[in-house]
Amino acid sequence: MSFAIFKSNMLMYMENQGGIKSHVDFAKKLTMEYDMAIRRGYQIVNSVSVAKPNTDMMIAMVSLAGTLALQKKDGLHHIINDIGKGCVGYWTGATLNNFPTPIMPAIGAFQNILTTSTMVSKPGQFPDMKNQSPTTNSGTFLDMLIMAMTIHLSTIEGYYFTTSLYPGFPILPPAPGIVMWTGYIVPPAPKTVVVPEAEIPQQEPDIEALLESIPDDNMTVEGAKAVVAETGVGILDDNGLDGGLTIAAIKQALPPDVEPPKGDTILEESAVASETENAVIECSSTAFNYNAKLSDSVKLKDLSIIATFAHKIKPQHGLSKEDIVCNLQSLSVNVLEPIKQNYPNLVINSGFRGTPSLKGKVSQHEIGEAMDIQFVGLKPREYLPIAKWVIENLSFDQLIFEHGNSIWLHISNKRSGLNRKRVMTMYKGGYTNGLRCHYA
Repeated sequence: MSFAIFKSNMLMYMENQGGIKSHVDFAKKLTMEYDMAIRRGYQIVNSVSVAKPNTDMMIAMVSLAGTLALQKKDGLHHIINDIGKGCVGYWTGATLNNFPTPIMPAIGAFQNILTTSTMVSKPGQFPDMKNQSPTTNSGTFLDMLIMAMTIHLSTIEGYYFTTSLYPGFPILPPAPGIVMWTGYIVPPAPKTVVVPEAEIPQQEPDIEALLESIPDDNMTVEGAKAVVAETGVGILDDNGLDGGLTIAAIKQALPPDVEPPKGDTILEESAVASETENAVIECSSTAFNYNAKLSDSVKLKDLSIIATFAHKIKPQHGLSKEDIVCNLQSLSVNVLEPIKQNYPNLVINSGFRGTPSLKGKVSQHEIGEAMDIQFVGLKPREYLPIAKWVIENLSFDQLIFEHGNSIWLHISNKRSGLNRKRVMTMYKGGYTNGLRCHYA
């Protein structure tokens, strides 16, 4: 239900007018949510996901759409068509992953061995949605936008460049090939039902659909696909812990990490850990609810079922669901909320996770004490000052600057307050003390 997550997140953002600081912020938020939705989708025939989109162009075009909309004081407007130019921009020059190999053989071949590269040759045609009347119903607006986005995805075209086997006698050696492709798909979102305000249910309508779409124990290749496409397989490990047979199988089935360009030098950042102590968390005694607020702007679902690597909360390692929620609340109040207030372009890749198969070791993700986060639009080196700010201002147990296909921060917090304030960098599976950036 990828567009369902897109819609849910955009609804929360758009209906909190105090949180929309400018049309540029709106453009960044829309682009981030669209990007995450697309990464959960795949090319229709071959189930291949996007690898490197043109998010900069989309942000620029959606920002321009916002500028034009603000200039329109009244009457009909065409903001969906203008946002559509940003969607086309997203696919301009984009590439897909090289895994899995296309099902249809290259022209003249009888089997593809591997994909060497995949490109988008035509970024598609966004449908003409005509002019729209202004509306205060964000759900209706998003329904129209998602419908247009879905139509647009079906028009995108590109090529897989392969190494393939060709018929002949004696057997011919593998040779280059090409496979044309058309269309990309993202799971749909439920339509907004307009009802009188008094009849609107208290619980947000997307929760039930999300729970149905997520396996009870989402340690699966399909479940990990989106977060691995965003970061690399390294995110499936936690502080060097081997996840056992389950995680090993996922890592083997998904593409290995591809190292981005290195920097000219290894940049280092030093920081002195803050003496800040944990805020005391009084755990809620109310019924379990994914829409429950953990902090001012964070809900339980943000660290579980709508994270990029989505997981249902469940009791494990001797902790009840309520114990795990309480740990997540401490993580949110003491770490996540302050970071969001200072760096609102934050994305939660992973929060709570189900238990992998290896016995005897416990990841902090599994008990609600850890999260993996990224920041939209930032270069790897720009993570160093954020990490330094966290170290110098917040109460944390571990902060690990992790390197894979991209970079992310693994941050944990212990509700007990016995936080070690340990700082490390992970690169190529190895861990060193302190903050180091290995990528440009």
